[in-house]
Amino acid sequence: MIALNFWRAIADFTTKYLFTPYDILRSIALESWWMSNIVSIVLIGTGILLFFYWLIKLQSFKRAGTE
Repeated sequence: MIALNFWRAIADFTTKYLFTPYDILRSIALESWWMSNIVSIVLIGTGILLFFYWLIKLQSFKRAGTE
C-alpha cells in the first residue's frame, strides 16, 4: 500500500507541477506559433553555438599540433 501511494505521489507531482510550463505553452499554441516553439528554438540555437565553439577549438588544437 505504501509503494502504491509513493508512485501516485510521484505521478501527481509530475503532472501538476513539472508539466505546468508545457501546459502553458500548449495553451498559447493557437495564439502565437513563435511563443509555443520558443523551447525548441532556444535548444537549436544553443546547439548551433556549441557546434561552432567545438569547431573553433578543434582548429586551434590542430594548429598547435596537440590533436
